[in-house]
Amino acid sequence: MILMKYMPDYYRKSEVFINLLTAFTKALNDNNHSIEDLGNQLFVDKATWGLDIWEKELNIYTDLSKPYTDRREFIKSRLRGSGTCTIEMIKNTALAYTNAEIDVIENNPDYSFVIKFVGVKGIPNDVNSFKRTIDTIKPAHLVYTVEYSYNTHNFLKAYTHAALGAQTHEQIRIFT
Repeated sequence: MILMKYMPDYYRKSEVFINLLTAFTKALNDNNHSIEDLGNQLFVDKATWGLDIWEKELNIYTDLSKPYTDRREFIKSRLRGSGTCTIEMIKNTALAYTNAEIDVIENNPDYSFVIKFVGVKGIPNDVNSFKRTIDTIKPAHLVYTVEYSYNTHNFLKAYTHAALGAQTHEQIRIFT
C-alpha cells in the first residue's frame, strides 16, 4: 500500500480502488520475487529448481534425493573439470567432492595414475561421485587407482590397549 500515498485523497476513501491497489501491489511483489528467483537460477550457488537445467546442460544424472548442496558441488566440479585434465584439476575436483587433500602420482609408462588421499584417513564422503567425475574428465586411455590412508600397527603401538579398547575397529583405522 506504499503506492496509496501517491494517490489523491478521493482514491484513499474508495474501497474499490483500495482493493485494486492491494491486488496490484501483491501482483507486483510476486512478480519481483519471481524475477529475483529466476536470476538466482543463473548462479550455481543460489540455484534451486534451476539445478535440473544445470545438470542437463552438463550431462549429469539428476538425483532429486540428494540435497541442493551436494548437487551444487557436483555441478561446480564438472564446470571446473572442463578443458584439459591436469593434476591441479583432479586435486580441485577432490576438494569439491570430498573436502580432502590428495596427491596424484603419475605413472606415464603404464598410462596410469594413483589418487592418494592424504588429507583424511579412511574413505571420504561422496567418493563415488568423485570417481564418476574423474572417469569423465580423465583422458580415456589412462587408468587410475585410489588409495586411502589408514592407521597401521606402527602408528597404534604408541597407545595402550585400554586407550584403544573404547574404539571400534573402524574408529581405530581412522583414529588420529
